[in-house]
Amino acid sequence: RPANAGRGHQVAFVSGIDKRLGGKHIARLRDDLDDTAALFDRVAAQLTADKDYHKLFDSRLMRKKYELGLPVTKPASLNDVPDSLRKTVEETYITAAREAGELFLKDGDIGNAWMYFQVIRDPKPVADAIEALPDSMDYNKVDEVLQVALHQGVNPVKGLRMMLKAHGTCSTITAFDQVTSNLAPEQRQACAKVMVRSL
Repeated sequence: RPANAGRGHQVAFVSGIDKRLGGKHIARLRDDLDDTAALFDRVAAQLTADKDYHKLFDSRLMRKKYELGLPVTKPASLNDVPDSLRKTVEETYITAAREAGELFLKDGDIGNAWMYFQVIRDPKPVADAIEALPDSMDYNKVDEVLQVALHQGVNPVKGLRMMLKAHGTCSTITAFDQVTSNLAPEQRQACAKVMVRSL
């Protein structure tokens, strides 16, 4: 194949990455046309600097799929992954999800962090981050944390303490009644102690 044809294929590939990841990176990516690994490194570095962790997650999976010769148009999908390669892609998925979740936690974004840790079934980092929060928070932020802590059952005891501070006893009793059936016995017992102390 002529060299310029190969170059055109590379430009098209980079343009596809740029479009998939938000259309802001093409000028920088063109510098790395002859080094795909450097291209993906550059994308990841820029997305991290931009705190665009959702797209960083996509870029990690896109890279792995590209390396394996798989379609990259739907990087987070496993439907286009053959059984022989599924374990490899799943390992990358877990690693990328953990990375994104940890970055969101570092930025104090509990809701987005939980989205990734929930998928990989690892609630502990989010539970620990919630535990480290003060019981009293800005009113505009507390409900997002309560959704994860209490309603998703990640740290219900801390969630109850925070809800008591933010919304008072009556609302907290109602919320506890709604979630209690979804809690493990030890969680229900610990939450009940919090409620009794609040009365």
